Amino acid sequence: MKNKIFALLITMIMCFTYMTVVIANDENVPFAPSWISPDEYVVAVGSRAYEPETWAQILHIRNLAETEPAEAKKALNLFRRLGETDVGINFEAALIMYKLYLYGENTSSLAVSLTTICNDAHNGARKNPDYDNILPVLLIWRLRAALLRANSEEEMKYTPDDSKQLIEYPEFNRKRFFESSDFDHLREYKTFTDMYGLTVYIDDVRFEMDVAPKIVNDRTMLPIRPIAEYLGAIVLWDEVNNTASINRAGKDIKIPIGSSDAYVNGDIYMLDSPAFVENGRTYLPLRFIAEQLSQEVEWLGKQEIIKISEDLSFVGESNLKPWILGMCAVIAQNNMGDPYEIGMDKRSAENASHIRKSITSWWSIRSRGDVFTTVNSLLAVSPNSDDSVKAWNLFRVAQIASWGYASGYLTLKEVYELTEPAAIELRKTFTSWDESTKSYLLGFANWSGIDINEKNTKYTMRLQIYRNLYNLEKSEGILFDHDVWTQEVRGIE
Repeated sequence: MKNKIFALLITMIMCFTYMTVVIANDENVPFAPSWISPDEYVVAVGSRAYEPETWAQILHIRNLAETEPAEAKKALNLFRRLGETDVGINFEAALIMYKLYLYGENTSSLAVSLTTICNDAHNGARKNPDYDNILPVLLIWRLRAALLRANSEEEMKYTPDDSKQLIEYPEFNRKRFFESSDFDHLREYKTFTDMYGLTVYIDDVRFEMDVAPKIVNDRTMLPIRPIAEYLGAIVLWDEVNNTASINRAGKDIKIPIGSSDAYVNGDIYMLDSPAFVENGRTYLPLRFIAEQLSQEVEWLGKQEIIKISEDLSFVGESNLKPWILGMCAVIAQNNMGDPYEIGMDKRSAENASHIRKSITSWWSIRSRGDVFTTVNSLLAVSPNSDDSVKAWNLFRVAQIASWGYASGYLTLKEVYELTEPAAIELRKTFTSWDESTKSYLLGFANWSGIDINEKNTKYTMRLQIYRNLYNLEKSEGILFDHDVWTQEVRGIE
């Protein structure tokens, strides 16, 4: 009883002492402490931290942290007991603990405590959907605490790189964060430097590079071969003329080293920053190359991130994507690919090389021109052909076009253009995915000489793949979009 009365008296004294401070700050409206950037402060709405008595305690301990750190540490330990699972209390405690860390005494133990508190705050917020909007800032603090705790390359390996998750958070100032003197003790470790600096993402996946990009004349320069090959391009080096050559989907890009000129299918372009060679690596301007390869490039300045993705501005109101996915679904799954991707798998240098070899083996396709020739021959199917023959050929139009894209012979726009007449003819002949896909599989069986009544054949295996995907799509509704059968096929403009 005496302890309760004593605690009550202390609380009343603190409330009275700091009443003027609270009133001055708009009646208990929470605000960031002086030692952090305001954009790294959030309010966990509904937390007990912002009740008048508790907020008065927070302001008191903040003041102690700036004037009497030893007393602040004692007060902080008592304060956390008010709500060890409360997100707001844990977050406010973490900010005060960070201030104590900055004094440079007992940093190891303080960093461990800070890590624990930040993890508690972040994990607590994840359990509450109402806190989704504050998770990025809590993630920043969790990352900061983990880095402060690390003191060796080995410890760095077990530090989560939460900056990967922060890519979509525009307020995360990545440059300011990693350049902070807080992390001077980590700059000699490769794991840390891999987190820090300019980073490239392709299709929202971090692109791992063995050398860092360089900024020259405000242009990002980097060894282009890995990225160009990832996008399906073929990269060649002309040693005689000291020129890099990049070929993809009908674009022949030539960039002489040291020159401000670049040539695309013979047309000349001026570069802001000439290509150069350093340590045996040829550095080319990233944006110029990517945009010439029909990619969209986005620069996130605060995060020092470059995002590269397929330029989809041509799609407009087209509904061709579900037609392409539906016609490619079975063969993509059969070949251990990804049926949800145009190209039947995610983009990569390895996939592009594999597909080029495969379509050479399967279809004798060795060039961009061969893709068009093959597609046109499949579209020339006789109007009087059996439905299974029609479906077999029309499905393969979308498949060849998609493989042409994955191999670097076609642009995504050309996949849409080539698939459009096949989708129109498919819709004229059939009324659903079930009818058309089963006809396609019958066409495959006839072409392969398979008796459809036999068990354990390539036909029955593909039929089972279709049934599995179709049943899955009853809940997903992506691969087999039934609405397209009730609409006119809409091409691209």
